Amino acid sequence: MEAPLKTIVNLAGDRFARDVVEGLWVGKTFCAECLVLELLSFRHVIALWTQQRDGARLWLRGLAHVLLNMFVFTPLIFAYSVRWVSDDELSAPARFVQVLVAMLVHSVGYYSVHRAMHTPALYWCHKFHHRFNRIITPLAANAVTPVEYSLAYAIPFTAYARLLSAVGYPADRFTIHAAIWIIGFTNLLIHTPDLEPLSKKLPAWLVGTHDHFEHHRKLAKNYAAPTFFHPAREPTNAREFRQNVGWDPGRGTAAAGTWIVRGRVRRGWDLDRLWTSRGDAAAGTWI
Repeated sequence: MEAPLKTIVNLAGDRFARDVVEGLWVGKTFCAECLVLELLSFRHVIALWTQQRDGARLWLRGLAHVLLNMFVFTPLIFAYSVRWVSDDELSAPARFVQVLVAMLVHSVGYYSVHRAMHTPALYWCHKFHHRFNRIITPLAANAVTPVEYSLAYAIPFTAYARLLSAVGYPADRFTIHAAIWIIGFTNLLIHTPDLEPLSKKLPAWLVGTHDHFEHHRKLAKNYAAPTFFHPAREPTNAREFRQNVGWDPGRGTAAAGTWIVRGRVRRGWDLDRLWTSRGDAAAGTWI
């Protein structure tokens, strides 16, 4: 994998090639961590394969998305982002502050993009991730389309690097790696099912596994991930959700409801029925 990438990016210069290879190691690290957590969640993986319709196919498609995101998009976006990162080392207090800033910037960036992806205009790039609804495993953390991965996962780091560089306090490489690892590993944890009961004990300003699983199951709440809850008030029921984003769940069953958007009918969830029938994604499947 490394040799072809090196050959391609050498056209853009040695530094960019080095940064791509460094980004490739970031992708490898997350794949290794995902593998460990997936093995620890093995009984849930088996349940997904055996108890959910097309669960095995979904898992394999998720794996393909993870490999594509980790080994193609991660190295390239990382290499582009670190153009605004300094090679000079920062002090420990400066690194601490900048990592905290990175977490805040990413939290707001992810929340904003995620909320936008729950509108009819952008849901097409997010709906694959929500196919992991009733049974969720750590693989689902990065099992997203390349568009979602770029917009919601990776580009907020680019914005963070450019922001700090613009104000005259660029991050160093340790800082960018620490921020990526903390946020990326936390993303894996909030998709790890055995942590769901324990995560209910976390303070309200942190996103826990239980919070994010509620989002996967109910769709219309808990858009923040994977670290801090966004201070904006989130909708708490289907009616308020519809008012906020303009969705009109139509009549019918949860498996064949409709969205009425600008005069067009789109098939999807009947959110009102969904919320009144146990409120979880087991009530139906996306069409």
